[in-house]
Amino acid sequence: MTEPSNSPSAPSGITEFKPTQAQVSRLMRTNLILYAVIGPLLVVSATLQLVSGNTVGAIIVFGALIIALPVGFVLGKRNASRALLRFGDGTYELRQTPGGKNFSAADVDQVVALGNARFAMWPGAPMLLIVGPTKRLCLLTGYLWNTEQLDAVARDLGNRGVTLVDKPEALTGAQLRGIDKRWISFWEAHPIAIGLTAGLAIVLIVAAAVLIAFAVLR
Repeated sequence: MTEPSNSPSAPSGITEFKPTQAQVSRLMRTNLILYAVIGPLLVVSATLQLVSGNTVGAIIVFGALIIALPVGFVLGKRNASRALLRFGDGTYELRQTPGGKNFSAADVDQVVALGNARFAMWPGAPMLLIVGPTKRLCLLTGYLWNTEQLDAVARDLGNRGVTLVDKPEALTGAQLRGIDKRWISFWEAHPIAIGLTAGLAIVLIVAAAVLIAFAVLR
């Protein structure tokens, strides 16, 4: 792991982090593990749709498997390669997704350092939750950022009067949401239940649409 340091391109007093190629590769390996779980589930779902005679539903699921997952992987790698963390003057710039996130220390109510968090189907890893008065402002994960980089952000916020919460023990999404609902969204805490519910809802909607179409054409 690399020690926190100022980027040569950053102004004096400003710390700027960009993930190395090794860090990006680590994130993408984690994504591949997730896809290895989601892919077979989609295949089973599509097969069940075909067996039940719901061809339209099967096409939708196969489309998600063939198009959505590969596109998501490519876009994820692109965003990770362009990721940026910049801070040091009381303002914070985070670029992990298109559009990025900007906030100041005054916007932050607490920063939560998680030693081993497991939620939203992600394997356990260190994470940093930056939380505002009513909601989480951003999430930094140990899949993309080194522990030293996460610590540097937390330390900078702490030096500016933000409350630091340290949770080194292993915690699930449901446990984290039980502590403070701002930390983790409901779907992150219960991804499997929500995924199954959403999948069932889509199947029912498609099946209903097909039945209505056949009734109209008869």
